[in-house]
Amino acid sequence: MSTRSMPNNKKVVLIDTDAGIDDAWAILMLLAAAKENREINVMGITCVHGNATVDQISLNVLRTLESCKVEIPVYKGSSSPLIDLDENYKRSWRPFFGTDGFGCAEHDDAPDLKVIKEENAIVALDRIVNEHKGEVSLLCLGPLTNIALAIRTFPCFVQNVKEIIIMGGNYKAVGNTTNCAEFNFHADPEAAYIVLNSAIKHKVLIPWETCCQVPFSLDWRDNELGACNNKAIELMNRVEQPLRSKPTFVDWMPCDQLVSAVLLQPEVITESEMTHLTVELHGQYTRGQVVLCRKHVLPPNTLLVKDINKELFAQLLLKIHNL
Repeated sequence: MSTRSMPNNKKVVLIDTDAGIDDAWAILMLLAAAKENREINVMGITCVHGNATVDQISLNVLRTLESCKVEIPVYKGSSSPLIDLDENYKRSWRPFFGTDGFGCAEHDDAPDLKVIKEENAIVALDRIVNEHKGEVSLLCLGPLTNIALAIRTFPCFVQNVKEIIIMGGNYKAVGNTTNCAEFNFHADPEAAYIVLNSAIKHKVLIPWETCCQVPFSLDWRDNELGACNNKAIELMNRVEQPLRSKPTFVDWMPCDQLVSAVLLQPEVITESEMTHLTVELHGQYTRGQVVLCRKHVLPPNTLLVKDINKELFAQLLLKIHNL
């Protein structure tokens, strides 16, 4: 579809993901919104390393799309971070969502991998953004390697992007991977640094601490969100079930889902701050930590989301029942 033929009220979306379970929920939220009101046009999904290998991530994306019988172009991107330094961490890492990012749950069949596009994700990102100059919202659900490579490879990429909404990082030095770093940013600190310091005009960051403020009870997860027999909910119930044995699984805490919520209804944000953010790259204990300019001596570059309207967020999640 050409730019001129795109209705003015259309939201043109590219999703960059390391498709773990919360990524899949976020994708389903967007697909439900597109089915309901056609305001969302998902032009493609690009896959990146993170919760699992990029090949496995691509499989997870296809499985998610198949659950609601939707066809969207899928592209494979980077299989590793820009600079791979943390060998000690890699040896000790135990993936929260299982080695496949989808709970290592059993499935009756496998998607057809031949439908994955041959075009590389980084090339596809630039092509689609160039075809829809100033219209594309980038939703980033995983490590930012693909986006950083697009920024560094294609000079016009940043000026052609409308906005970028990111789940990742932190602003109170609360980590979930190391003591001070959130998973997505720790997985590729250099990429996060490049993206936050890029000239993309409108950047939105949903940090780990904000995710921690909107947990749902397991009762709500099971008996409200999970109480539907459509194929999408059946898939999510199945892949989440193996996680229930984890001692940390005491409530249902959405992360990437917040990215979709912010795109769909920006008024879901109840507290935010326009500020200067960057990423620590060299600290022995703080590599991957987001640094907030609290003295306000540097120009703001990112909208930092600090709190969310949980009731409105829940309503957006429940629309997945309509798939």
